Amino acid sequence: AGGDGLSRSIHFYGKDGKPVHRIFLTPASSVNGFEEIVERFLHPTQSRTQTVDLHFGIPARVSREDVNREIFLERWAGMRDTREFFTLLHDFQLSRQDAFLLGERRFTQRLAPELLYDVLRSFVRRKIPLVMLVGHSACVQIFRGVLKRIADWQSDVTATAAQVQARFRKAAIATAWLVDKPTREGAIRSLE
Repeated sequence: AGGDGLSRSIHFYGKDGKPVHRIFLTPASSVNGFEEIVERFLHPTQSRTQTVDLHFGIPARVSREDVNREIFLERWAGMRDTREFFTLLHDFQLSRQDAFLLGERRFTQRLAPELLYDVLRSFVRRKIPLVMLVGHSACVQIFRGVLKRIADWQSDVTATAAQVQARFRKAAIATAWLVDKPTREGAIRSLE
């Protein structure tokens, strides 16, 4: 996206070989700043191959039927910070989805996946600030602020703020949950 007609970007790959994060320059980006970052972090070996571990990052999981639901929910109720939820999942070796199913009607409520567009559109219309985390197993991006625009296309929902754009593939959203996580200041509610 520089004046020389080149499109510049940095791509990150996980140890399993899958792409995990991409950064693209825009016309407003500093090409010199980009080049300085590349020079600073350039790897001394510029091989075009990568050794991969297909099982990297896949944690051990147990079936939710094998978890003592009462103890799990007691631990959930005792949380004092939202970040404790990751520890809870790790300690019980549960996936997020299994945790939501175990917490259903007490801490979670299942919602229609297509609700995402309506919720985001409501935040834009009312100019309500939000915290939006978009991530996967290797990378989480966090946006705090007010969304400026929301667009609903045939296959995507796109949320736009000042310098940020998040795109969600509708077909990739299998479930949606309203989730309460206790904190010292009261429950934090999220749409996940």
